[in-house]
Amino acid sequence: MQSKKFILSICLFILTAFFITACSDSNDNNTSSNEPKTAKIIMNDYTRYALFPDGSLFAWGSNQYGLLGIGEAKNTYTPVKVTGINGIIKDIYTYDASIYTVTEDGALYTWGDNSFGQLGLGSTEEFIKTPAKVNINSSVSKVYTNHKYSIYVVTNDNAVYSFGYNELWVDVNTPSNCLLGRDGLNYEPHQILFNK
Repeated sequence: MQSKKFILSICLFILTAFFITACSDSNDNNTSSNEPKTAKIIMNDYTRYALFPDGSLFAWGSNQYGLLGIGEAKNTYTPVKVTGINGIIKDIYTYDASIYTVTEDGALYTWGDNSFGQLGLGSTEEFIKTPAKVNINSSVSKVYTNHKYSIYVVTNDNAVYSFGYNELWVDVNTPSNCLLGRDGLNYEPHQILFNK
């Protein structure tokens, strides 16, 4: 009786292994086409973006605020390639209607809504419709965009820069300019200094 159970267990094991191998081979065959694999999909309320491992970036949806980065005013419901960025795009970030991309060599490009200077371009021009390079002295490694329109950038040498919205309303009548953590113009990057 025990030998029958043992033989049955072996048969089940072999069948399971065969099934897993067959499914794995089938999945490999389905994904080995020439289409590039997507590294990242991000979205905001208006637009969608697909960033591929080769650094190519595609956008579709609403072009309100210049979100597609193509300079034209029309919306598009099929992906269009975003151009005008020198270098291979490594990452992409978004907050509301503002877009931030970082290239492999650490350059930061932004476009979209700039109503609070949150694109870091040194101007308060309301909408930027094509990618524009932000002037930062170091290579950018990460962008933090998840608080209002205050933007924080960390560079490869661990410096922190900020730009954009600076007002913290303690109460309805008392705004306090303190969100960016430094002095200087709100709409261009300035380093935050930490006294350790």
